Amino acid sequence: MTSRALLDALAKERDELRRLVYVPGLHKCAKCGCVTISTAINAETGQFRADNQPQACPNGCGPMWPVTERQAGNEMADRCEQAERERDEAKGE
Repeated sequence: MTSRALLDALAKERDELRRLVYVPGLHKCAKCGCVTISTAINAETGQFRADNQPQACPNGCGPMWPVTERQAGNEMADRCEQAERERDEAKGE
């Protein structure tokens, strides 16, 4: 296998792994915690797709980073636990 073919194969594998690891279109600012969901629409077909291009924080903090499936899952679990605590407090338990 030539060096070029090896680089192309590794780039293809990297892109596939990136697709599996990151939540499409979801970005989070490491400084302020702002989260955005970016989508792009094709005006001719009306189809939506995730926009995975690097994003700048709307608060001007700097670049936003893609969110991994694990980070998104942990955030969802934390929100569920917080909601349960608030529910229990409201019930007076």
